[in-house]
Amino acid sequence: VSIIVDPVIAADVNAAPIPRPTNDWMVAQIEKDYQEAIPDLKTSATLPAADYGRFTQDAALMGLMKLYAHEKRWSDLLATGQKLMTYGHSLQANYADVFAYSNKGNSQEILLAISCLTDKSNNINRWLAMCMPGDYVDPGGVNISAQWNGYRMPWKTYDKFDITDKRLTRLLAKWPTGANNTAIKDARTSGHIGAVPMKYGPDPGSGGSDQGTDIVIWRYADVLLLMAEAENELNGPTAAAYNYVLPVRTRAGLAQFPAGLSKDQFRAKLMDERLFELWCEGSRREDLIRWGTYVQRAIDDGSPFAKPEYVLYPIPTKAINESNGVIQQNPGY
Repeated sequence: VSIIVDPVIAADVNAAPIPRPTNDWMVAQIEKDYQEAIPDLKTSATLPAADYGRFTQDAALMGLMKLYAHEKRWSDLLATGQKLMTYGHSLQANYADVFAYSNKGNSQEILLAISCLTDKSNNINRWLAMCMPGDYVDPGGVNISAQWNGYRMPWKTYDKFDITDKRLTRLLAKWPTGANNTAIKDARTSGHIGAVPMKYGPDPGSGGSDQGTDIVIWRYADVLLLMAEAENELNGPTAAAYNYVLPVRTRAGLAQFPAGLSKDQFRAKLMDERLFELWCEGSRREDLIRWGTYVQRAIDDGSPFAKPEYVLYPIPTKAINESNGVIQQNPGY
């Protein structure tokens, strides 16, 4: 929709509607917003504990990396990532700990998180309530309640993981049920369409569906994988590209990518690695669009509705009507 950056026009309730910006204008504006904000933001390392959850220089740099990846500006991505890598971030030793309640404000890996508090009316994490099956019983005795049995990772996706991948500890193909966890439910043999994506650990102080475990938005593992992608796109699968991936693979208990991969083979491996590392963190759609596989993936999965135009969302009818048609609908809708 239209974005007004002129304060005079923004303050004039009688100002005439203006068309939506071009893609080039929008990209330039996003880049400008991040770059202009950086000098006035604190780094994560200097942010007071009381301000945890606020935007930082680190997060702004990550936002720029995401923008440059979308636009395939690989040189800009590498330069921005190299700057961000001087800010003292590192991977946590244990993958599951990144998403644990005890990780609030204590992580060198998390670049941006939504700080969740169960004693507030907003900023609460209901992930477990939305994904956990009703018969799941937490081994630690945490009461989740209102388990809606919603989200699943399809078996064909789950089966792409190496069976020794430590990241599978947060994807449940089986789970404890019954009093004192005396029974184990097998999702596959019980007819479930996929594994349970238990991304977040439970909040031990929660009395139900409202959990205080922070929601991760951006983290350092994503930085490393984007750096590997940019390096490969610019220079092929160099030693640097391999080295960016290595810490992520090592933490997962896996060996490095095979030596001697071509550029296309390295990209294909990296596409899977981003799935294995970042599932249910909100990056997959933008990744598939960047790789040009989003629509074809839907077609291959049997969608009769997928069209190339659907890499964009529709413009809300309300916005079009209020502009008296100055704002035009996206093609295909």
